[in-house]
Amino acid sequence: MNKRSLFCLLWFFITLNVFADSGVALPSDVQGFIDNADACEHFSGEWDNNLPKARQLDIKEALDKNCGIARRQQSELKEKYEGNQEIEKIVADYEF
Repeated sequence: MNKRSLFCLLWFFITLNVFADSGVALPSDVQGFIDNADACEHFSGEWDNNLPKARQLDIKEALDKNCGIARRQQSELKEKYEGNQEIEKIVADYEF
């Protein structure tokens, strides 16, 4: 497992624990964003020029789908949850 994937997993569990401890469930649109953003980061860590072309194509398609959706969701969530510091931080922690 590479460092980026390990960081993503660690961040996911920390975020999960923060909300589990606070008794606050994330809104479904925020959780959907996290799922897409995590998938984007996962597939970006999978890329390797030495992979077979078919696998590279699969990864590229997954990146285009998940990263594109996450970017769109991120801008929508920034606007929708402006002033909600917890959600603003979650959304801002991802860079695309």
